[in-house]
Amino acid sequence: AARWARGDALQLLVDGPTYPTERYGEVPLLHAGASLDRERGATALFLVNRDTSEPLQVEADLRALGATRIVEHRVLAGGDPLAQNTEADPERVHPVEGQSARLEAGRLGVTLPPVSWTVLRLEGPPAP
Repeated sequence: AARWARGDALQLLVDGPTYPTERYGEVPLLHAGASLDRERGATALFLVNRDTSEPLQVEADLRALGATRIVEHRVLAGGDPLAQNTEADPERVHPVEGQSARLEAGRLGVTLPPVSWTVLRLEGPPAP
């Protein structure tokens, strides 16, 4: 994430499903963050689906950011949320190229797998 989060942190308005917890009450299934590098016209979105069994459809209006194309879509997910890399298997957990994202007329749609972290890098024209 540090490689892609450049520029200004964006304040996001997120509306989505929640799940109940004893300790924290209702917790959102979707956690989202974003940054905007105005000089390069680059936006990075970071999305987490906390649902342990269902994919989550995310839609975002990015027209104000001027995003015109998706340049990278990476997903870290898998069947075992406790999986980890080890010395014997250093590549067990790694991001793969995502396939579900689409950007049309400034509106983004993407499906997040269960228990996943997704990064989307988008570009548009740089700020004048």
